[in-house]
Amino acid sequence: MAEPPKTPTKAASRVCRACNENIFVKNHPLDLFGAKALKDNIPSVLERFFELKIAFDDGLPSYTCRCCHHKLVKFQEFLRKIAFSRQQQESVLRVKRGKTTAESPSGRSPQTRRDLKKRRINDDAPAKGPSLRLFQMDKPSKTRPRTILPAPSAEGDGKKRKLPKRTESSAEPSTPPKREEILSQSGLLNPLLKDVPFLEEGTKTVDTLATLMLTGCTTHQIAEIIMQCQPLRNAIKFFFLKGVNEQCQKLCNRSAENSSLLRIPPSKHKELKNFSSEKVITEMMEHVPDVLDVLVAVGIPNVKAHEDSKKQIAPLCTTYGILMFTRWKELSLIQKMNSILLSTGHATERTMKRLNRAGVTVTRETYRSIMDDIGSDLLVTIRRQVSAGCAPRLFFDNLDFKILVNIILQNYRPSDMHWIAHYVTFDRVPSDHLDDNKPMSDGTQFENIEYLLSQSELDKLRSDFIVLVARILVEFFEFMEPYKSAIPKHIQHRYSEFMKKKSVIIGLPVVPYNQSKHSDVCQYLEYVQKLLVDIYKPQNQDMPVNADEVLKNVKVPLGGDLLGRERITGAKKTRLGCDSAAERFESIVEMPALWHAKQSFLGYIWEQLYKPTAASGRKDTDTLYHLRQHFGLVNVPSRVLDNYSSCESLMLSATKAYICAAFMAWAGTTDTATSPSWVSSIAKERNSAVQWESLQIQIGKFVDEYVLTEFDIKRAWREQLGQKLQEKENQRTLRLAGNDDEANAISSPAQQPYSSGSVVILLQKSEDYKVLAVGKVIEVDAHVSVPEKHVPVFVASIEECASGILAPGSAVFWPTDLIAVHKSPIMETAEISQPSNSNLNSNISDIPPGSEEDCYLNYGLQIIQLGMFLMQLNDTEAEGDGGRSLINWKMLLLYFRSRPRGKKYAFEAMRFITCVKGLYTEKIAYRVLHGQFVNPKGGEGSNYANDLKMEHLVGDNKVSLRALCGNKTLKAVQRCSAAAYGLKECCTQYDNECGIHPESTKHTHACTTEDVKAMLAIVQQAKPFQYQRGRKLYSFPNVTKSPLDQLDVALLNTWLTNHKRKLFSGIHDCNEEDNDEENELSNGDDNTPEEDDLDD
Repeated sequence: MAEPPKTPTKAASRVCRACNENIFVKNHPLDLFGAKALKDNIPSVLERFFELKIAFDDGLPSYTCRCCHHKLVKFQEFLRKIAFSRQQQESVLRVKRGKTTAESPSGRSPQTRRDLKKRRINDDAPAKGPSLRLFQMDKPSKTRPRTILPAPSAEGDGKKRKLPKRTESSAEPSTPPKREEILSQSGLLNPLLKDVPFLEEGTKTVDTLATLMLTGCTTHQIAEIIMQCQPLRNAIKFFFLKGVNEQCQKLCNRSAENSSLLRIPPSKHKELKNFSSEKVITEMMEHVPDVLDVLVAVGIPNVKAHEDSKKQIAPLCTTYGILMFTRWKELSLIQKMNSILLSTGHATERTMKRLNRAGVTVTRETYRSIMDDIGSDLLVTIRRQVSAGCAPRLFFDNLDFKILVNIILQNYRPSDMHWIAHYVTFDRVPSDHLDDNKPMSDGTQFENIEYLLSQSELDKLRSDFIVLVARILVEFFEFMEPYKSAIPKHIQHRYSEFMKKKSVIIGLPVVPYNQSKHSDVCQYLEYVQKLLVDIYKPQNQDMPVNADEVLKNVKVPLGGDLLGRERITGAKKTRLGCDSAAERFESIVEMPALWHAKQSFLGYIWEQLYKPTAASGRKDTDTLYHLRQHFGLVNVPSRVLDNYSSCESLMLSATKAYICAAFMAWAGTTDTATSPSWVSSIAKERNSAVQWESLQIQIGKFVDEYVLTEFDIKRAWREQLGQKLQEKENQRTLRLAGNDDEANAISSPAQQPYSSGSVVILLQKSEDYKVLAVGKVIEVDAHVSVPEKHVPVFVASIEECASGILAPGSAVFWPTDLIAVHKSPIMETAEISQPSNSNLNSNISDIPPGSEEDCYLNYGLQIIQLGMFLMQLNDTEAEGDGGRSLINWKMLLLYFRSRPRGKKYAFEAMRFITCVKGLYTEKIAYRVLHGQFVNPKGGEGSNYANDLKMEHLVGDNKVSLRALCGNKTLKAVQRCSAAAYGLKECCTQYDNECGIHPESTKHTHACTTEDVKAMLAIVQQAKPFQYQRGRKLYSFPNVTKSPLDQLDVALLNTWLTNHKRKLFSGIHDCNEEDNDEENELSNGDDNTPEEDDLDD
C-alpha cells in the first residue's frame, strides 16, 4: 500500500536544501520552484551535478539560502568558462615548436582524426554509477606537454598564416615587431611612400578634380579629394617629410651664420644664463616651420593668454630640443639647461645617466665641464659690478664635513675637513662722497660717553618701542582693530629705498683653510688679497702688478663670526712688522656678525629667565620653563644653540602675553575686549595720521612705565660719578689761590647760593636746555673775584657737544640760571612716582621707594624689557637700518657687560662702536655700519644679517657635498661652489621664461595667536603687574626689575677706558682674546669683578 505524500513540516521549511542551515528573513530565501530559480537553472544544476532530485511533493525543504544561490550561479559560469577554454584548445594541434611530426594533423589520416575525436568524447562522458566528484579525473599523460602552435593554412606555405585571436587561455603572447623594424618602416623609410605607377583609382580622382575645377571649388575641397586617394596621399606625405628633413639638416651646421641656437659649444657655456625660449620658437618659425606646425597641432589645440602661453611654449621647445639632439648631439641647449635644473635639484648621477639615454640631459662629464666654464666666469662678474661703482665686501665662515669610509685601512681612513666657505656682495648705500683720508676721532677726544645712548638715541628707541607695542596690541585687543591701517608696517629710515634693492650675492670657491688656526687664516687673507688684486688691477694686463699700487686706496670689509673676526685681528697682528701695506693686510677691514650677536643675546635671556628645574616647571606658574612644560614645547632646549628658532618663538610669544597683561593692568581693563577710556577721543578722528599721533601719546606713556624703566644708564653713571667726587672733596678741598683765613671770611654760605661740594649739571640754552657737563661747586680764594650770579664749578665730565667749550678737569665760573642741582636717586624716584594722569593705574611708579621686592612683578618686567629688545633686533635686521643697529650695539654692550661671566660679546660691541665712531674713516665706518645686511630677494622688510646668509650658503654647500658621495676632493668641491652662482642665474632665467614665480622668502609657520592667548590666561592668574609685597619665585628668588641692575657702572667706566686706550694706541696683547675665551668657559663665580675685568 502506497504511503500518502508527506507535507513539509515547519522546521524543515526553514532550512536550506543545499547546506541545511537555518534560513531567516534577512538571508533572503530563494524558492526552488520560483521564477528566479528556474531562470538561473538552480534545480537542474542540483539534479545534474549533485544528484539531488527536486520534487514539489517530496517533503524536503524547497528553499535555498542566498549564499548557496550565489555559489550555484558562479558554478555555472565556471562550467561555461571551462567549456569555452576546451573549445579554443581543440582548435589547434599539439606539435613541437617549428617541426612537423607523425602526430601533426598533416601526417594523420582521416581515420586517425576520427578515432581521436571519439576518444575525447568518451573521456568527457560521465562515469557510471554514483560518484562524489563533480568531474572525472583525467588520466596521466604519457607524453610531455607540447607547445601549442597554429595549424598551417590550406592555401600553402607561401602566404602568411593568420594567428588565432588571443584569448585568456593562449599559451604565449604573440611576439611584437622589433624596434628596428618599426623605425625602418616609418618616416621617409616607409616603403608605402615609394613612387608607384598611377593606377585606375588615381585616374578617377583626376576626373573628379577636373569636374570640380570646371564647376568651381576651393583649395580645401581639392586637397580633401586628393587625400582620399591613398597613393596620392602617400606621395604628398613623402614630399612633406622630405621638406622637413631638409629644413632640419640645414640647422646641423657648425658655421656661425647657419648654425642653430641649440648648438652651444663649450666656449658659449657662460651664455646659458641668457636662455630664451622665445628665441628658440622664433628659430622654429623661421627655419623649420613645418616642424613647428606639427608640434603645435599635436600639443597646442588652443592658444592661451599671455602668461599662460609661457607654459605652452616651454614643452614645445623641450620637444624640439630633444628631437634635434637625437639627430645631432651638438644641438644640446635644452639638454644642458635640463642638466643644470636637475643637478641643482640634487639629482643623482644614475638619474642623469637614465635621462641622457632618453635625450633629456647631457652626460655627467659634460655637465662637469659646464660647471668649470661657468665657475671661471666669477671674476668677470665681480669686475663688472665693481666697474659699475659697487663697492664689494666679503663674508666667510667655517665649512666642516666628514669623509667616511666603509673599510678603514692604514692609508685610507675617515677624515674631518675644516675648510672656509665665503661669498662676496656689494654695498647698496653709496659712500663715495664721504672722507676716506683720516680717522673720525683720536683717543684724546673720544669720551666714554660715546658708548652710551644720547638723548636723541633714547628718543629713537622709545619711538621704535611704541610701534612694536602697537603691533602687538592690534593683534590681540579688539579696540585697536580700527587703527590697524594707521600703525606703520615698516619703520622707515634714511636709506629705506636703498635697502629695498636686491643684493648681488656671489658665492666664491671653497678654500682648504681652517679658521681656527692663525697660520691658515694668514693664508686665507693672502688669498683674499690676491683676489682683490685680480679685481682691481687694469684689465687685459699680462705684466705682473704691484699689490701695494693696485690696492692703495682700496678698503674691503671682511666679516665673520666672533671666532673669525678674532682670527682676522690676530693674523693682522702677526703681520704688523711687515714692510708693505699688502703684507700687513691693510686693505682688509674687520666686520662683526650681527646675527651671532643676537643669538648670544637670546642665550643671555636664557641665563636670566630660563631654569629647567622642577620648581620652575610646577610652582612658578608664569615662568618661561613653566610655559614650555604646560604647552609641551619639547623642542625648546636648555641651550639656545641647540635650537635657536624654537627658543626665539617661545620668548616672543611670552613677551606678547606679558605685554598684553601689563597693558590691561595699566589701562584698568579686565580683558582684551574692553576698551580704555581714552579710546573714545581717538575714535572721533578720521585722519589716520592724527589717530597715530594720539595713539603714540597714550602708548608712549605705557612704554615709559613698563619698557623703558631702567634704560637711562647715563643718569646712573652721573650719579655714581657725583658720589665719587663727593668722597674726594671730603678728603681735600680744591683751592685756586690764597690762604685759608681770607677764604673762610669770604666764602660764607650767605655770599654763595650753592654750598661747596654740591654736584651740579652745567646747561646751555638755545631753543631748549641742553646738558653740557657734570661738575661740583668748589670754594675760591679771596684774591679771585667771582662774577655776579656765577658759581665756581670743577668740571668732572663733559658731553660730546661741549668739546669746544669745556674741558674735563678745569674750573670755570658758570651762570646760576644755567645750573641744575643734582638730585639724589630717592628724591628723583619720589618725583617720578607722582602720576601724570590720575586716570591711569601706573602700578610701577606707585610703588613706594625702598619697598620690599615683588619677584613676580620683577620677572614680568624683565620678560618685557628683554623680549621687546629682541623684537627690536629682529625689526632692525629686517629693515636694514644701520642707525638703529648702532643703538642696538650700545644696548648689547650694557646687557653683555652685566653678565657675571662670558663677556666676549661685550668686548665685540665695544670694539665695533669704537671703530665706527673713532678708528675708521668716515667712508669705511659708513660702509661697515650699513653693510651689515643683505637682501637676497629684494623688497621692503626682507633684509637679514650677513652671517645668517653665510649660514644658508654653508648649508647649501653641504647639500652639494652630499651629492658628491665619495668624490669629495678639493677640485670637486671647488667646482661645485664656484659654479653655484652661475647655475643659480641659469635657473632663475629659466623660471622667468616659464612663468614660475620666485620662492617665498618667508618660512611657513603655524599661527601662535591662540597660544599667546592661552599664555595670557595663565599669566593673568598670577596677576604679576599688581604689586604684592614679598612675593617670591622659587626659581628666581633675587630677580630685580631690570637685568641692568647687576651692571657696575663705575667698573664699566674703567673697563671702557682701558680697552679704548689699547684700541687707539694700537697696543695689543697677543693673549688677550685667548684669555677672553678661557674666561667664558671658566666659572666666573670665583673671580672678583676686577679680575673678570682684567680677563676681558
